[in-house]
Amino acid sequence: MNSLAQFRIMDEKNDSINIVLARLKEREKELRCIYEISEILSDSLLPIEKLLTSLLDAIPIGWQFPVNCKVQISYEKMVIQSAGFVETEWMQQADLVIDNNISGKIKICYTANSQFLPEEQKLLQSISEMIGASIFHRKLKTTINFLKGRTDFKEIPDAGNSLLKATNDMHWQWRMRMSLIIAGKIDLEKFGITGIYLIGSAKDATSGPGSSLEIMVHFHGTEKQKLLLSTYIEGWSFGLTEFNFAQTGYRVENLIDLHIIKDNDFRQSNNYTSKKFPAERQAILLKGESIGNR
Repeated sequence: MNSLAQFRIMDEKNDSINIVLARLKEREKELRCIYEISEILSDSLLPIEKLLTSLLDAIPIGWQFPVNCKVQISYEKMVIQSAGFVETEWMQQADLVIDNNISGKIKICYTANSQFLPEEQKLLQSISEMIGASIFHRKLKTTINFLKGRTDFKEIPDAGNSLLKATNDMHWQWRMRMSLIIAGKIDLEKFGITGIYLIGSAKDATSGPGSSLEIMVHFHGTEKQKLLLSTYIEGWSFGLTEFNFAQTGYRVENLIDLHIIKDNDFRQSNNYTSKKFPAERQAILLKGESIGNR
């Protein structure tokens, strides 16, 4: 191999190294932030309140403007926040999920006019997952120790929230949020809607990964509007079906179960209204006029 070829190979290697170093430099804040958080979370003996308080200083390290970056962490009945935290128009947030249960939220705010980077939302999501995994490990250890050799469950310790939950509320909460988003975007006049309601398992907080999202619409429009409404909801249903499958592995055909109800259905008290909705005011009004006011 001649010297010119050797120089070219060396230059290519140096270029590759420089590219890697440049990318690492760009991620320096993010890497420092993750390292600091990992160190805090590694102390399994640190009480939860002190752990969350320690995170308030570590999290802003990863943001573009850490001086103006304030943090609030809510966990169960506990709310910990930076001095000067206030909800502004410049906000980011992520759910704190523990064992598929939404147990809190992390909020980031800028106190001065600043725009968040897309990478910062991704970092926030990673941080929430790290915290959730750490608390889950604590709860898992406590739960195993509590259950070990125990046959009598008449007594639950006062610190019952240190145990893992027997049920999973993530699925109904997600369905609740989606129903609120859908209702918020619906043009009632365009689709001939008097009111839109949440019913079924999401309303009862009992949804599982294979549950449908039951929405009832009090409808007064034309057949054309009814077709438009059905098509609109069908589009949402297709999208949410795929998202639910990607998240849970459960394939639900048409995740949204739409029930279109007219005034006559209530007056006649037949089929759906009498069997599944006997007490009209049991439904959760998402948007529009209450049935009781019609």
